[in-house]
Amino acid sequence: MEIQLPKALAELMARPGLTDLTLNGHTHTYLDVGDGLQRTTNPFASERELFEFLIDLGFQTGSRIDMSKPISDFMVQGFRFHAVLGQGVCPKAAGLNKKAPARGDSIGPPGRGGDALPSSARVSR
Repeated sequence: MEIQLPKALAELMARPGLTDLTLNGHTHTYLDVGDGLQRTTNPFASERELFEFLIDLGFQTGSRIDMSKPISDFMVQGFRFHAVLGQGVCPKAAGLNKKAPARGDSIGPPGRGGDALPSSARVSR
């Protein structure tokens, strides 16, 4: 079965040298092509669109991700996805800290409190 990705996301993942792509909600997207994380255009128009995409992507890969299991990891086209459904984790932002197996570094320190934690995805080779 071929995994269906939104065109804009597939284009970001096709960037030469891409090692990491971080989507923190539908408004904050960063990619690393060898020069550290740089902000880029988010391929999702709304938080709802990203939320539904992550659930569908999990389904397409045979991984479960939903409100009762809001964190999941799966592989798509040679990339590892670390996906989080924000509303299923906590009502306040707590931040994420994940090790990238290829490089052994982390995303960064936990975030500060705030409004609802957005859905997010970390994509790494």
